[in-house]
Amino acid sequence: MISNSKYSCISQMRRIIPVLLNPYSLALWMILLIVVFFPLKIDKYVSITSDNGIYLNNSAVWYDDLDGDGNSERIDIFHNSLGNSAMTVNNDKGVLDQLTFRGKYDFVQRTGLVITGDHNNDTIKEIYVFTLSQDSVLLHIVHDFRSSANPVKNIFITSVGKRDERRDPYILAGEMEDLNNDKSKELIFGVCTGYSLWPRRIFAFDVANESLKISPESNYSFTGIIQDDLNQDGTREIIPYGYAAGNIHDSTVPFPDGNSWLMVLDQELRFIFEPVAFPGEFSQLKPAVIERNGIPVIVALYQPPMKLGDSSVILQFDHLGQVIKKFKFPGNKIDIAKIKDAGGNEKLLLSRFNEGFCVFDGSLDRHSFIPASSGENIVCMDIDSDGNTEIMTFYLHKRQLMILRNDLKHPVTLEFDGSDEKGVLYSVKRTVNRPPQIYVQCGANYQLYDYGLNPHYNYRFFYYSGIYLGILLFILLIRKIQQDQIIRKQENEKRITDLQLQIIRNQLDPHFVMNAINSIITGITDKGKDEARQQLMHFSRLHRSLLLSSDMIRRSLGDELEFTGNYLALEKLRFSDRFDYEIDVGSNVDREVQVPKMIIQIHVENALKHGILPMEGKGILSVTVRQSDAGLLIVVADNGVGRQNAANSKNQSTGRGLKVMEQYTELFNKYHPGAISSSIEDLYDDKDHPNGTRVKISISGNT
Repeated sequence: MISNSKYSCISQMRRIIPVLLNPYSLALWMILLIVVFFPLKIDKYVSITSDNGIYLNNSAVWYDDLDGDGNSERIDIFHNSLGNSAMTVNNDKGVLDQLTFRGKYDFVQRTGLVITGDHNNDTIKEIYVFTLSQDSVLLHIVHDFRSSANPVKNIFITSVGKRDERRDPYILAGEMEDLNNDKSKELIFGVCTGYSLWPRRIFAFDVANESLKISPESNYSFTGIIQDDLNQDGTREIIPYGYAAGNIHDSTVPFPDGNSWLMVLDQELRFIFEPVAFPGEFSQLKPAVIERNGIPVIVALYQPPMKLGDSSVILQFDHLGQVIKKFKFPGNKIDIAKIKDAGGNEKLLLSRFNEGFCVFDGSLDRHSFIPASSGENIVCMDIDSDGNTEIMTFYLHKRQLMILRNDLKHPVTLEFDGSDEKGVLYSVKRTVNRPPQIYVQCGANYQLYDYGLNPHYNYRFFYYSGIYLGILLFILLIRKIQQDQIIRKQENEKRITDLQLQIIRNQLDPHFVMNAINSIITGITDKGKDEARQQLMHFSRLHRSLLLSSDMIRRSLGDELEFTGNYLALEKLRFSDRFDYEIDVGSNVDREVQVPKMIIQIHVENALKHGILPMEGKGILSVTVRQSDAGLLIVVADNGVGRQNAANSKNQSTGRGLKVMEQYTELFNKYHPGAISSSIEDLYDDKDHPNGTRVKISISGNT
């Protein structure tokens, strides 16, 4: 007996399985698998190249909103046809202003040649342009690009040294800062050199008073400037950083570039504390300022030369340059920057080249690692003016720029072409009522990209719904096809069954039944009761077998042979031993194998009626069954009059039985391809007279 709990479980399964196999459920499972393992690649943010090309006049271009109307102006600097330094200011309607300056743009880097800023907070940004006239670095100021009739030109900043007949200065752009609290901001910048050796200093130009402050003499090779309020007095200190280029091997000069140095300058561009040296030619030092327990501290990333190891060192200093914390960090191709998350909390971001980002808090005690394809350096910029800084990281060797959101998600990769010998220029072009555009210039090649939210991102659930409907329709279609196939199969089986019934009716037509009954009656009156009893027994077995298998299209080989034997025995008694028959079955033949019903009997009947009975002598009919690798081989042979004489006989039958069997075989092979094949061979004696027929029936193993 089945226990109640087991019966309940079976009952529940019977209710659940139809639900699980319902087309709607199957489609739901499939869409869930797609979402988990094959999600749609619909990025939240995308970029599309809107413009690209090559400048024939070797222009350098920046975009900035100079008048605060929400639309960026375009600033081009180039050497005109006369070889003079020129600048144009443009908007989408055309050129707004054009100027020429003394000197050339002959700096080894172009990244700092143009700086924009609003020194007096009148919402109109000035344009600051640097040129090189022989050995002099000159500053030119366009106070209002809308009316530049009297720009300030040719302000001498510094002279540049010369080595091996060459000068190689470059400008480092800082941010404008009000250093003396006069409500007018100073322009912060650096003038540095490579092999020219000097100057390597930071400058602060007072725009209102046209005065200049200069940092102490230094021989350190600067590569950038960060500004942050280290002592919390409301004015940002200036922290230049760089690397140990190894161009100056004189250890007596101030701060030689055989070391990396941590330097912090106050509002007067004086050192707040004695610069801290980090040994190693070709080493690098990158600082950042972050709050620790509400107090700003300096975090410096020191990357030693390869000969000193492959691990960087992270150090934490107070505002007086005293080390608070120090630990090693694996990898020497990393960068550091300060970011603020969406909640306004300061975080320290370290990028590990091609590995990902580490995010620290101010104490450096806790950090998280975010796998990502990080580049060679970090640039933080609020690209889409949403109040959160995006992170840009460059792969200069691949000519790629990757942009990540503030949470280091949704990366977008921009690809660009060109030579970066003079640096890669980048800026943001803003236009009212359209997404921002990112401008990238590498050498003479430029690209302008549309960057923003992917319009398809918010519709991704509708796309999944569409996929679900597609899967559902596909399942319903497959189910419909299967149902149609089942119906066709049932129809074919019904037709086969109908054909078999036709064969049965053909076998047991009234003439056959009456003859069999007459033979039995004659046997009773003329041949004795035993022979009549034997005829009746064969007839009853034959008739019983037909009735029991009337709903089958196949039966075992043994049953088919027994049916055929009963038929032959009855016919032999009926026709007074006019023929002998033999049924020979191989020892390795499996009598339980399924064969099409009547497949042997119909050919035996045909051989008997049309081959043996019309002949004058005694006939011989043999049925041979053998097993081969391909399946069963059944041979029905007789020594009758042959097909040609049978065809010429006046007493021709309709051949209905064979026609029905041919239709049966055709239908059966359509249902089981290649299952049944047959051939008929005419036999001849030594004198080439017809001597019967041989029928070969092959039945494969897939019936």
